Order: sequence, then C-alpha cells, then structure tokens
Amino acid sequence: MFQDLAIIPILALIPLLGHEQAVSASSPVEMSPALRTVLALAIIMALVCGSRTVVNPLFRWIAVTRQKEIFTAAALLIVVGVALLMDSVGLSMALGTFLAGVVLADCEYRHELESNIEPFKGLLLGIFFTAVGSSMDFSLLSAEPLRILALVLLLLACKIFVLNLCARLFNHDSRNGWLFSVLLSQGGEFAFVLFTTAQGFGALTARQSSELTLIVALSMFTTPFLLKAVEKLIAQENRKPAVTEEKIESDHNAVIIAGMGRFGQIVARLLHTNGMSATIVDYSPDILDRVRAFGFKVYYGDATELSLLESAGLEHAKVVVLAIDDRDACLRAAEQIKKHYPKVRIMARAFDMMHAYELMDIGVQDFQRETFDSAVGLGERVLVELGVHPHAARRHAKVFHRYDNRVLHELHSLHKQRNEFISSSKAAREELGRLFSVDEENLRQGHADAAWVKS
Repeated sequence: MFQDLAIIPILALIPLLGHEQAVSASSPVEMSPALRTVLALAIIMALVCGSRTVVNPLFRWIAVTRQKEIFTAAALLIVVGVALLMDSVGLSMALGTFLAGVVLADCEYRHELESNIEPFKGLLLGIFFTAVGSSMDFSLLSAEPLRILALVLLLLACKIFVLNLCARLFNHDSRNGWLFSVLLSQGGEFAFVLFTTAQGFGALTARQSSELTLIVALSMFTTPFLLKAVEKLIAQENRKPAVTEEKIESDHNAVIIAGMGRFGQIVARLLHTNGMSATIVDYSPDILDRVRAFGFKVYYGDATELSLLESAGLEHAKVVVLAIDDRDACLRAAEQIKKHYPKVRIMARAFDMMHAYELMDIGVQDFQRETFDSAVGLGERVLVELGVHPHAARRHAKVFHRYDNRVLHELHSLHKQRNEFISSSKAAREELGRLFSVDEENLRQGHADAAWVKS
C-alpha cells in the first residue's frame, strides 16, 4: 500500500523534473512548473480533507433511491471530474483518477461501490496490461540484452535489500522477511503510469521510457521464479541438521504415533489419560515446539523413513498410528511397515473414502475416516433439530454408521471401476432406505431394536 500511495507525491513532483509545458485543452493559461505543483498539492489536500463533507452526504442521498446504477454513475462522475480537474492544472489525469479512488475508498459506502465496480475491475485491469504489453519495445532487449538484464537485476537487488532491511527493522523473522522481500521485489504497475507521465512532461525521453517499461515488465516476470527459489531455500532451512540429527531414545513403547497434528494429538491425549505412553514422531518443527510445551515427548523425523521408525522402536511396537497430515506420505509409511514388519498392527487416519481404499489396497484394514464420525454425529443432531425423537435419531445414526462401514468394505473391489462403483453406491443407498423402513416396522411390531445389536 505504501508503494502504491507513493504515486501521489511522485506524480505531483514530475512537472518540476520536466522541461516541457504540458498541453491541456482545458488549461489555456500557462503556468510555471512550480506554480502547477503548488496548485496540484493544494487540490490534493482539498480533496483529501473535503471528501467526507461532500462525498458521504452525496452517496447517502443516492442510497435513498436504492438504484445501483446511480451509485456506479456517481462514482464514475467523481473519477472523471477529479481527473479533469487535475488535467486543468496541467497534471496527469492518472493522478486524478488515483486520487478519486482514494476519495471513494474513504467513503462510508465504499463496500457498496466496490461490489458495483467489481465486474469491471478484471476487464479494465486486463485492458491496462494489454496496452502496456503492446507498447513494449523488445528490440531494445535484442539490441542490448546484457545492459537491460543487468538493470533488471539491479532493480531486484536494490528492492530486495531495502525490503529485507525494513523486515528486520519491524522484527519479522528471516523466513517471512525473505518472502516479503521477494513478493515485492518487482517494479509496481504504477511505474508504467509514471513513465508515460514523465515522458509527457519531458522528464524522460521516449527511449528512456521504453527501456524502463521493459525493465519493470521483466522484473515482474521474475517474481514467480524467485518465489519458488525462496520456498525451496526455506524448506531446506526447515530441515537443518540441528533438528534432524535429534536422537530418538526409544522406551520400547507399545505404540508409535506418526504425526502430531489435530488427529494424532487426540489419540495421544486419550492414551495419556489412560496411563499409556507412546513414542511420537512428527516432521514439523512448529508442531514439535507447540506440543512439547504441553508436556508430550515428541521427536522430529520423517515417518516414511523406515530407519527412523526402527530407531523409534518399531521392532518392539504392537501398534503404529499413522496420523500423518499427508495422504501420500501415509501410504508410503504403511507400505514400508507392511513390507518389513508385517506383524505390527497399523491403525491409520484416512482422509476420505478413496484414501481408505488405497490403504486397503496395501493391506491396512484398521483405519478411521477423519470426518466420518463427526459428520454422522452432526447429522444426528440435525435430525433432532428437525423434530425426530433423540432416541430415534441415535438409532438412525447407528444404523447408518454400521451400514456405511460395511458397504465401504464391500465396494473395495470396485473402487477403480468408476461406472460399476457409482451404480453399486446408488444401489447401496436405496438398500439403506429400505433398511430404515424395515427397522421402523419391526419396532412397531415390538421386535428387538436391531440398531443396538453389535454387528
């Protein structure tokens, strides 16, 4: 925002840097650059200070009409009016439109205006960048490639240096500081407006304006590549030997929990409250610090590495809980354990039905779909809210829970055959409806409630 707002004083000062009189049909009186600048600054101050006393009452009056079109028309009138006002004193209309945007942003009806203008924003932004792209002179790059590329690198280096310095001054950590610096390292889009205005006032020649436009555009092109490089550096930083070299002192616990996120934490807490300890492994340094503060003994490591699990006591473990917050990593860890330690029981977190089938393909039969029980519980509460007796709602939930788990296993062999799987799923849904009807009929006839019978 600071970078964008800097456009106002820069555009106001450009006439002082130029040596040509700006031509304006609406300004027949010639003024010196200094007088134009003073007048422009006075207009800017008047707009900023007087916007609340004029704009808010205007839009409050328009709001009474409840006509969206009038809102949009009034906003455009303000933009065009301020742009013409700035043009009348020989300054850039771009400065006027930007100031009009600042005035409208301070209006109490700004959210309504924003929603009305939103459909046009993407279109006009596309036209703006298309116009900039079509005006670029790539012959300059082919004529002096080393010079242009050197200037691009100089721009990036200077901005990254200044932004990183600002990040340090405001106590951002190294990781956020580098991300912040790289994200804003390119030249801003308002630079194109500046160059055009400066060329109009003679502060830049046509060639200089073309070169600067090309340099800024190329700096924008580098941003995604620089960001990707920084992300890789940060990822390597998170895997420093200082953390990965942590030695696991296995107590030969019967349970190993791989993953201490929202799922694994609940399992660990339940074991802890029952006086049972577990060896916990996680790959996130942030989670390690957070969980250790609550008294849990957690080790850093990648659970997909068999050697790490072995050092955690896999040979002596009875159960490995795979609560890894990565479905592919969960599958890789399950494959390793099944292959080398088939007697160890794997209990896994399944992200969804398809992930459950992938675990079953490996041979893991003990899994829990992470949202299934909570969704069934919420559905039961919805039934009660809609007037179903709590006992009946609980009975329906139990029937649905048991039947869905049974169907899940029955359709395992078809999950890679899309058409057959969809057809069988529809048939199972209809069968479930029939089961509910039979259950209700049995209750009316005084038979035992099948919902509470353990299957």
